Amino acid sequence: MKSSLAITLLFLLAIIVACGSSKENKAIPENTNDHNSVLSDTTDVTTPPDINYTTGNVYLDNVSKVKYDDSVHLKITGSLPDGCSKLYQADYSIQESVLHLDLMSWRPAGAICTQALVEFTHITDKLTAEDAQNVTHYLLNGKQKELDSAGP
Repeated sequence: MKSSLAITLLFLLAIIVACGSSKENKAIPENTNDHNSVLSDTTDVTTPPDINYTTGNVYLDNVSKVKYDDSVHLKITGSLPDGCSKLYQADYSIQESVLHLDLMSWRPAGAICTQALVEFTHITDKLTAEDAQNVTHYLLNGKQKELDSAGP
């Protein structure tokens, strides 16, 4: 009886330590020249390793322009579908001042994952000066939304 109680307590302690050590999301400064503070706690695009994997959706919350290192980038915030999913693709194109996003996630095939949306923030490569000036809207689910701007 004592050994099962001790094992249960150790298991609970491990869960508490694991949950307490998770990183807290930090706000990304809108205008800064501190490259490291802007890119900390962001999600990078990752290529799946040589395993069976499935692709999935990415849920978009907001897109805005951010300025750092004297250049303008896109800040994309949203959610991945579960705890196993990684950002696989974050491409964009600009057509007639409207930003078209192509976002995709991947996860190991057959994986048993936490069924909870996982928030992410992704910063794109810098925009050209012309694109930073001209892009005013983005397309989300067939509807145009105004692009928040902290740019030049």
